[in-house]
Amino acid sequence: MLFREDNVARADADAIRKGVGFYRWTHDIVEITGKDALEVLQKIYISNISKVAVGRSKYTASLDENGEIIDDVIVMHMADGLYWVSDLYGPRLLPWIEKHKGTADIQTKIITYDWDMYAIQGPDSINAMNAMLDKPIDELKRFGICERKIGDIPVYIHRSGFTGENGYEIYSAFDKSAEIHNLALKAVEAVGGRELQTLEVYVRSIPMEKGFALKQDFKHLSPYECGLGWAVIKISLVKRQHWRVKNIRNIVWSVLNFHVNQQKISPSGSVYTGTVWKSAAVHRQSTAIQSTKTLVLPPSALTYPMVRS
Repeated sequence: MLFREDNVARADADAIRKGVGFYRWTHDIVEITGKDALEVLQKIYISNISKVAVGRSKYTASLDENGEIIDDVIVMHMADGLYWVSDLYGPRLLPWIEKHKGTADIQTKIITYDWDMYAIQGPDSINAMNAMLDKPIDELKRFGICERKIGDIPVYIHRSGFTGENGYEIYSAFDKSAEIHNLALKAVEAVGGRELQTLEVYVRSIPMEKGFALKQDFKHLSPYECGLGWAVIKISLVKRQHWRVKNIRNIVWSVLNFHVNQQKISPSGSVYTGTVWKSAAVHRQSTAIQSTKTLVLPPSALTYPMVRS
């Protein structure tokens, strides 16, 4: 819970927006290897993974049999025949791959506890990164991956993040995590940054402030309803469900009701958590679904504008 007078939370937010913030955070990481790794990734994700070169990553999503989003992920092409998938639910991804891989020759495993990740985010993040690494990374493009060292410890650097600011992720062997923490924090503080203390700031309020969707926002929605239609290609699992995705791509949802369950005060205003009832006509039949949303609204707001991000 965030409060308007929470000076620590405000300092954390200001660090990311105005300078540089540092925090430890990672989703589950699933490693996929084998000669057919690309074939399987092409089958289960909506984007064209074949265009992701070694040393690059891709934001994409997987769909269920109804053409609705299961999860949005980052697919990282680490080496020939070696991919990492940054996924919110790694233990769910493995059986999904197993179900749809067919006779493909691949190996999968969760490596979340083999590799640790630290995020360096904010306008001054590049200065902090160059201060801690053995070689500068000024030429690393968005969604690029490279190998460097912090001290004598090999790391992967991924230019990405979930803050809406320029930022980087540091992946290191898990048993080197404490050393990486100390060396990275020293570099961050040297350029005026800080280690973030408030989970709610960097997991929810910072990304939501920039309009980034959280997993809860995708429930019952197709890629087209979430603004991810640009990423859809007609292949394999997606192709088999494309008729359904195509038929619901132009849905306009009408909000029926927003019932406020709880109100909190945050540095950015009044935050209302409640239940949204919305309806739409699908194949000439009226459909209503229920979901929970967290909104930042002025206290006088009486309506809820449904925004697709």
